[in-house]
Amino acid sequence: MLLHVYSSRTNRWEERSFRRQGEAFGTIADVPWSPMNQRRAVYWHGHLYVHHHFVMRISLLSGKYQVIKPPQGIITKAQEVPQQRLGKSEKGVYLASIASHRWLQVWILDEAHAPTEWVLKYETDLVLGRVQADLRYNPDAQGSWIIEDVNDNPPRDTSPDYKEQAKQENKDVLGTKDFYILGFHPHEEVLFLSESLQRGMAYHLSSSKFQYLGNMRPTRYHGFSEGYEFLRSSFPYTPCLTTEFPTDN
Repeated sequence: MLLHVYSSRTNRWEERSFRRQGEAFGTIADVPWSPMNQRRAVYWHGHLYVHHHFVMRISLLSGKYQVIKPPQGIITKAQEVPQQRLGKSEKGVYLASIASHRWLQVWILDEAHAPTEWVLKYETDLVLGRVQADLRYNPDAQGSWIIEDVNDNPPRDTSPDYKEQAKQENKDVLGTKDFYILGFHPHEEVLFLSESLQRGMAYHLSSSKFQYLGNMRPTRYHGFSEGYEFLRSSFPYTPCLTTEFPTDN
C-alpha cells in the first residue's frame, strides 16, 4: 500500500510503502458504502487508525498496517446506514454507533490480547434515557455557541429573539428528538451529541447521564448559514503540544 506521508524533518510530502500484516478484509465488493462524513482517523500510541467500515491501523515506525474488522452485533435497521464515529478517549480507541437516531452502542478496541478486536462496553436507548434523565435547562449553559475566525463583517441578525427561543426550547427539553454524534472527549469517557442538530449535549458513558451544553446555533447563525442550517461534520478541538514530539524531529 502506497501513502503520501508528511515529514517534519524534510517539510515535504513523501511517498511511502506500507506492508500488510495479517489478513485482508476482503475484496472491494465486500466493503459496503458509507457516508463521507463517517470516514475518520485518530492517532494513538504511535499508530494511525483510519476508519472506512473497517479500521486500518498504520504504523509509521514499522511501515506496516493491519486490518481490523468492524464489531460484531452492530444494530442496523432496514435500508439504513447507522451513524458511526471513530475516536480516542480515556482508555484508547473507541467506536460509537447510533441506529435510527436513538440506539447507541460504544466499543473499545482491545489491543492487549490477540487477535485485536472490538469489545462492546455500552449499549442504551438514548431517547428513553433522555426522557428519564429529568434534564433541565442548565443556567450555566444558556448562551449560544460562538463562531470563531469569521473574517466577514457580521451579518444582520434575522433569527428570533434568543430569550424567547430559549423559553420555547426549555418547554420541550424532555421531548424525544433525533441524536447525532459529534465526537468523543479526548480524556474522559464522554460522548458529545447533538439533539435534532440544535442542542449540544455531553453523554457520560459510565453514569448514563446527560449534560446540556447550550444552543448549538450561534448568535447570527441564520445570517452565516445562508439558509443551510444543518451541521454536517464536527471534530473535537485539541491543541497540539510540541512536548509530545521527540526533540530531534
